[in-house]
Amino acid sequence: MIFGKKKETSKNEYPKEPVCYCFLGKDEDRVKVLKGNPKFEMSTKELIEAGYSGRAVYRYYPEYKYGISLEPEPSNKNDPNAVKVLINGEFFGYVNREDAPVIKSALKNGIISNVALKVSGGSVRRIFENGQSTADRYDLEFKLRIEYK
Repeated sequence: MIFGKKKETSKNEYPKEPVCYCFLGKDEDRVKVLKGNPKFEMSTKELIEAGYSGRAVYRYYPEYKYGISLEPEPSNKNDPNAVKVLINGEFFGYVNREDAPVIKSALKNGIISNVALKVSGGSVRRIFENGQSTADRYDLEFKLRIEYK
């Protein structure tokens, strides 16, 4: 599923604006390769001293701009159009089946100019000026942002 405006793309026609794609797979497998935010482990007092009053601190960094790569997997027995997403060479997940053919074609034609991963949700700590903090957990959501040439 493409987030935002749904645009049908032919083999040689790609969106002009960056597009976000969703993933297939289990969150537990994905978080193994995400980089944890060291500030999440700091005490509430340390976070307030570091200027985090009134802010939220997430367990995982919200955006990965470097080390993201896409790799077609034509030998995939479930989907010959499968496209793997890797973070620093480690398997992260697959682009969903609906969008994989467009991305596979774009990779073949060399027209992907930038790839980033957006992470939202997961464990979060909210820091308050009065020295208090709260902890919550939200469903993780991953969006692959692709820019085409």
